[in-house]
Amino acid sequence: MTYTITYGNNQLQPVDLVVREEYDQRTVFIDSYPLPDPGTNNIWTFRDLPPGKHGQIKIIMRTVKPAAKADINGEVQGTGFASTRGKLSTDFEGYTVTNNVQISSGEFRFTDSITTLIKPIVGSTLVFSEHGSGTYQAEEQLDYSSVSMTAERNIIARSSPAHPRTLDPRSL
Repeated sequence: MTYTITYGNNQLQPVDLVVREEYDQRTVFIDSYPLPDPGTNNIWTFRDLPPGKHGQIKIIMRTVKPAAKADINGEVQGTGFASTRGKLSTDFEGYTVTNNVQISSGEFRFTDSITTLIKPIVGSTLVFSEHGSGTYQAEEQLDYSSVSMTAERNIIARSSPAHPRTLDPRSL
């Protein structure tokens, strides 16, 4: 995310001008031109800015990346009918971030803000399930990071005897 702050001196005398940016807590400062005051990432001081002089500060930000990571381990065992199911989605809902700027010089204070929509991410959905009857055991391990999903499944089952139905040829 890149945005620009425009500042200037509309007075008849040189001024000391301070630009202070308040970043949204879901953003991270990456870089700017010009660089901020030493020891800060959100304050720029312009000393003796001449009358009629204007400039811009270009700020590069990024939003906090979705930090969803999961390890899912499950096990089912039993005699009779057993069933498990689960779902994992990497979808990420959109949201808005707001950054506020204050430009001050002497008794003058100007403020403004900008709100930016962070678009939702349509990810992948993994649905998994196991079921069976008889003597049944299942295990799964699911690993997820923001770039990939992997699933490992081990199923051990022994079928229950079933008696086939005898069909009457006349019912076909």
